[in-house]
Amino acid sequence: MNRLSLNINKTNFVIFHPYNKPLKQKITIKLHKNAISEKDSVKYLGIMIDSTLSWQTHIDKISKKMSRAIGLLYKIRPFINIKIMKTLKFLTIIVIVIVIVILIIVIIIIIIIIIIIIIRINIMIVLLTLFHNYKSEFQISLVDSKFIE
Repeated sequence: MNRLSLNINKTNFVIFHPYNKPLKQKITIKLHKNAISEKDSVKYLGIMIDSTLSWQTHIDKISKKMSRAIGLLYKIRPFINIKIMKTLKFLTIIVIVIVIVILIIVIIIIIIIIIIIIIRINIMIVLLTLFHNYKSEFQISLVDSKFIE
Protein backbone atom coordinates (compact mmCIF):
# COMPACT_ATOMS: atom_id res chain seq x y z
CA MET A 1 0.00 0.00 0.00
CA ASN A 2 1.36 3.47 -0.82
CA ARG A 3 -0.01 5.14 2.36
CA LEU A 4 -1.44 8.12 0.48
CA SER A 5 -4.41 9.77 2.09
CA LEU A 6 -6.99 12.19 0.80
CA ASN A 7 -7.17 15.57 2.53
CA ILE A 8 -10.92 16.19 2.55
CA ASN A 9 -10.44 19.88 3.46
CA LYS A 10 -8.52 20.42 0.20
CA THR A 11 -10.72 18.15 -1.90
CA ASN A 12 -13.61 19.53 -3.92
CA PHE A 13 -15.61 18.64 -6.99
CA VAL A 14 -17.31 20.35 -9.93
CA ILE A 15 -20.40 19.20 -11.77
CA PHE A 16 -20.22 20.26 -15.40
CA HIS A 17 -23.41 21.43 -17.06
CA PRO A 18 -24.50 23.73 -19.92
CA TYR A 19 -24.38 27.39 -18.96
CA ASN A 20 -28.06 27.89 -19.73
CA LYS A 21 -29.21 24.85 -17.69
CA PRO A 22 -28.49 25.26 -13.99
CA LEU A 23 -28.44 22.19 -11.78
CA LYS A 24 -31.82 21.19 -10.39
CA GLN A 25 -30.53 19.31 -7.37
CA LYS A 26 -27.81 19.93 -4.85
CA ILE A 27 -25.39 17.00 -4.75
CA THR A 28 -23.46 16.05 -1.64
CA ILE A 29 -20.54 13.64 -1.74
CA LYS A 30 -19.42 12.21 1.57
CA LEU A 31 -16.23 10.34 2.34
CA HIS A 32 -15.90 8.78 5.79
CA LYS A 33 -18.89 10.87 6.97
CA ASN A 34 -17.19 14.11 5.86
CA ALA A 35 -18.78 16.12 3.07
CA ILE A 36 -16.61 17.07 0.08
CA SER A 37 -17.32 20.63 -0.98
CA GLU A 38 -18.79 21.48 -4.36
CA LYS A 39 -17.25 24.43 -6.22
CA ASP A 40 -18.26 26.40 -9.28
CA SER A 41 -14.65 26.38 -10.47
CA VAL A 42 -11.44 24.56 -9.59
CA LYS A 43 -7.80 25.10 -10.39
CA TYR A 44 -6.29 22.20 -12.35
CA LEU A 45 -2.75 22.37 -13.74
CA GLY A 46 -2.81 26.15 -13.30
CA ILE A 47 -6.05 26.62 -15.20
CA MET A 48 -9.34 27.62 -13.62
CA ILE A 49 -12.03 25.27 -14.95
CA ASP A 50 -15.59 26.36 -14.25
CA SER A 51 -18.73 24.26 -14.17
CA THR A 52 -19.96 25.52 -17.56
CA LEU A 53 -16.56 25.15 -19.28
CA SER A 54 -16.83 28.76 -20.43
CA TRP A 55 -13.29 29.60 -19.17
CA GLN A 56 -14.67 32.91 -17.88
CA THR A 57 -13.17 32.37 -14.41
CA HIS A 58 -9.72 31.77 -15.90
CA ILE A 59 -10.00 34.74 -18.24
CA ASP A 60 -11.02 36.98 -15.32
CA LYS A 61 -8.06 35.73 -13.27
CA ILE A 62 -5.54 36.40 -16.06
CA SER A 63 -7.12 39.80 -16.78
CA LYS A 64 -6.73 40.74 -13.13
CA LYS A 65 -3.05 39.73 -13.13
CA MET A 66 -2.37 41.62 -16.36
CA SER A 67 -4.20 44.68 -15.03
CA ARG A 68 -1.95 44.69 -11.95
CA ALA A 69 1.17 44.43 -14.13
CA ILE A 70 0.04 47.26 -16.39
CA GLY A 71 -0.88 49.39 -13.35
CA LEU A 72 2.58 48.78 -11.89
CA LEU A 73 4.21 49.81 -15.17
CA TYR A 74 2.09 52.97 -15.17
CA LYS A 75 3.13 53.83 -11.62
CA ILE A 76 6.87 53.36 -12.21
CA ARG A 77 6.77 55.24 -15.54
CA PRO A 78 7.98 58.60 -14.12
CA PHE A 79 11.02 56.98 -12.49
CA ILE A 80 12.54 55.20 -15.50
CA ASN A 81 13.72 56.39 -18.88
CA ILE A 82 11.91 55.86 -22.20
CA LYS A 83 14.25 53.12 -23.44
CA ILE A 84 13.65 50.93 -20.38
CA MET A 85 9.91 51.60 -20.57
CA LYS A 86 9.77 50.50 -24.23
CA THR A 87 11.72 47.36 -23.32
CA LEU A 88 9.32 46.61 -20.46
CA LYS A 89 6.30 47.13 -22.73
CA PHE A 90 7.84 44.86 -25.35
CA LEU A 91 8.61 42.19 -22.73
CA THR A 92 5.08 42.50 -21.36
CA ILE A 93 3.63 41.93 -24.83
CA ILE A 94 5.89 38.90 -25.31
CA VAL A 95 4.83 37.49 -21.93
CA ILE A 96 1.15 38.02 -22.79
CA VAL A 97 1.58 36.21 -26.11
CA ILE A 98 3.47 33.34 -24.44
CA VAL A 99 0.78 33.03 -21.73
CA ILE A 100 -1.97 32.96 -24.35
CA VAL A 101 -0.16 30.30 -26.41
CA ILE A 102 0.47 28.17 -23.30
CA LEU A 103 -3.17 28.62 -22.26
CA ILE A 104 -4.38 27.46 -25.67
CA ILE A 105 -2.05 24.43 -25.57
CA VAL A 106 -3.17 23.48 -22.05
CA ILE A 107 -6.84 23.90 -22.98
CA ILE A 108 -6.33 21.63 -25.99
CA ILE A 109 -4.59 19.05 -23.78
CA ILE A 110 -7.40 19.20 -21.21
CA ILE A 111 -10.03 18.82 -23.95
CA ILE A 112 -8.14 15.79 -25.30
CA ILE A 113 -7.97 14.30 -21.78
CA ILE A 114 -11.71 14.89 -21.28
CA ILE A 115 -12.45 13.24 -24.66
CA ILE A 116 -10.27 10.24 -23.74
CA ILE A 117 -12.04 9.93 -20.38
CA ILE A 118 -15.46 10.14 -22.06
CA ILE A 119 -14.43 7.49 -24.61
CA ARG A 120 -13.18 5.20 -21.82
CA ILE A 121 -16.38 5.70 -19.84
CA ASN A 122 -18.47 4.92 -22.93
CA ILE A 123 -16.41 1.78 -23.61
CA MET A 124 -16.88 0.67 -20.00
CA ILE A 125 -20.64 1.29 -20.22
CA VAL A 126 -20.84 -0.74 -23.43
CA LEU A 127 -18.80 -3.58 -21.89
CA LEU A 128 -20.88 -3.58 -18.72
CA THR A 129 -24.09 -3.55 -20.76
CA LEU A 130 -22.86 -6.44 -22.91
CA PHE A 131 -21.79 -8.36 -19.83
CA HIS A 132 -25.11 -7.70 -18.14
CA ASN A 133 -27.08 -8.73 -21.24
CA TYR A 134 -25.10 -11.93 -21.80
CA LYS A 135 -24.39 -12.83 -18.17
CA SER A 136 -27.09 -15.45 -18.06
CA GLU A 137 -25.84 -16.99 -21.31
CA PHE A 138 -22.32 -17.17 -19.91
CA GLN A 139 -23.61 -18.92 -16.83
CA ILE A 140 -25.64 -21.35 -18.93
CA SER A 141 -22.72 -22.11 -21.20
CA LEU A 142 -20.51 -22.75 -18.18
CA VAL A 143 -23.10 -25.08 -16.71
CA ASP A 144 -23.51 -26.88 -20.05
CA SER A 145 -19.78 -27.30 -20.53
CA LYS A 146 -19.21 -29.23 -17.28
CA PHE A 147 -18.13 -32.79 -17.64
CA ILE A 148 -20.33 -35.32 -15.94
CA GLU A 149 -18.49 -38.39 -14.75
